[in-house]
Amino acid sequence: NDLKGLSPWLHKHVRYAALEAQRRSKAPRLRHRLRGLRNRQDSRPLSRAVLKEVVFPSLPARPLILFMYMYFFRFGILDGLAGLRFCSYHAWYQDVVNSLQIERISAE
Repeated sequence: NDLKGLSPWLHKHVRYAALEAQRRSKAPRLRHRLRGLRNRQDSRPLSRAVLKEVVFPSLPARPLILFMYMYFFRFGILDGLAGLRFCSYHAWYQDVVNSLQIERISAE
């Protein structure tokens, strides 16, 4: 629980989104990501790794898809208004990352 309030939390996550957009701009091509799945060192199930590293980055409307997944399939809906806000903020974060990536590409 962050006692500083919503505004500092949002500003902090904009900085995180900038770092994530930068990381994603350096992401390897699909062929290399697929090859990396075979040699991965993490403990995630393979299906989750494939979804996160291969499928999700190629989907259009990622913020909406993320919201729907979290709110309905991960049952954020059961948490009432708090769940709605939490899922909305995650979708917003994804949208900020996408926007910063587009801005980065446009500036090049």
